[in-house]
Amino acid sequence: MVGEPLAVGQRDRRELPVRRGVQLDRQPPPVGIEVVAHGALSRLRARVSRRRRGANRRPSRDRRHHSPTCAFRLNAHLRVSSGARRLSRVNTPFTEEPAWEVVVVGAGPAGLTAATYLARFRRRVLVLDGGPSRAEWIPESHNTPGFPHGVGGPDLVARMRAQAVAFGAVVRPGRVDSLEAATDGLRLDGTFGTMEVPAALLATGVVDHLPPIPGVEAAIRDSRVRMCPICDAFEAIDRRIAVLTDGDLGEREAAFLRTYSADVEVLRIGEAEGCPGMQIALEDLRLEAQGVVLRRGGQPERRFDHLYLALGCAAQSDLAVAAGARQDELNNLIVDAHQMTSVDGLYAAGDVVRGLNQIAVGVGEAAIAATAIHNRLRGAG
Repeated sequence: MVGEPLAVGQRDRRELPVRRGVQLDRQPPPVGIEVVAHGALSRLRARVSRRRRGANRRPSRDRRHHSPTCAFRLNAHLRVSSGARRLSRVNTPFTEEPAWEVVVVGAGPAGLTAATYLARFRRRVLVLDGGPSRAEWIPESHNTPGFPHGVGGPDLVARMRAQAVAFGAVVRPGRVDSLEAATDGLRLDGTFGTMEVPAALLATGVVDHLPPIPGVEAAIRDSRVRMCPICDAFEAIDRRIAVLTDGDLGEREAAFLRTYSADVEVLRIGEAEGCPGMQIALEDLRLEAQGVVLRRGGQPERRFDHLYLALGCAAQSDLAVAAGARQDELNNLIVDAHQMTSVDGLYAAGDVVRGLNQIAVGVGEAAIAATAIHNRLRGAG
C-alpha cells in the first residue's frame, strides 16, 4: 500500500554518536537485545553503605574498571553505562515503581523515539510494549535516514529500544484495555492494573490486511511479498511486479510502481466492479523460493519477482476513540500541531495518525509530541 513503511538492511556503524554513557563498538554483530546488570545493584548498595559509615575511600582503579554501574548490551556490542537512579528504574517491578509522568503505548519506532526524548527531558516515562512492531517485518530499509547501506527492521527497533533504555526510559510488556479522562490526567487499565498519569502518547500503529496465502508473513520478511512501494520500489527497478488488490487502491499503486518497472500487473480478488486488473482466486497464487507464481487453469504460467499487497490496513485507534478522540474517515486519529488528540493530555504519533506511514514521519511526530508533553508538564505548554 502506498505510504506503508516496510524495509530493512545492513548495519551502519556510525548512526549512534559516542556520548557520555553511550558507547557503540566498532563491529556490532547481528542478533537481538539483552540487558545486563553485572551485579551492579549489590555493588551500588555496598558503596552507599560505606559512605553512610563515613568511609569515603574510593575503590581501586582496577575495581572500578570491572564494576560498571549498569550495562545495556545491544547486539552484544552496544553498551550503555548509567547511574544509580537509572539502574533502579530499569530493574524495579511494577509494584515498586514511582508515579509515572508519561505512559507511551506502543514500542515501535515512534513510541521508542518519544521515550528517548522524554527520558532525556528527565521525565519518568514508561513504555508499554504490546508485541512486535510492524517495522520488525522489514527485511532491509534503504530510505531510513542515517543508514546509507540499509538497516533491518529488527535491528533498527532493537537499537531504538536500547537507546531509550540507556537514557532512563522503562520498557515493559503490557496491554492497555481502556483509557479515559481522570481528575489530574488520564486513567489507564490493562494487564498492569490501573494507573493515572498526567499525559499519555499512543504509538499503536496499524494492522495490515494480509491475504490468507500460506507463508505470506515469511515472504514479507524476505521481500518476495512487499507492502510499501514508497519504501522499497527503488529496489524493484525493472523487475516483474504483481499488485494484489480487492479495490481501486491496486491501480493507484500500480501506477506508482510503473515509475520503476514497465512490467507491472494488477491481480484482483473479489467481485469489485469497475476495478481494473486480472481477476484471480487466491488459490491461483503460489509463493516459491524465487518469487511468486500465478497458475490459472488452461492459461500460461506467470512468474513475478515481487508481489505488492494493496489490501489496506486498519489504524489501531480504538483506545483513543473510546475516550472521545476524533478520527477521520480512515479511522486515523486527528491531532493538532503538537500531536495532541481532541482528548486533553492524550497525544498520538506514527502510523495511527494520518500520514505517509513512514518511519521517518513517525519519528518526527514523536519528537514533536514528546517536546509538547514535556512543556505541558513544566507548565509552559
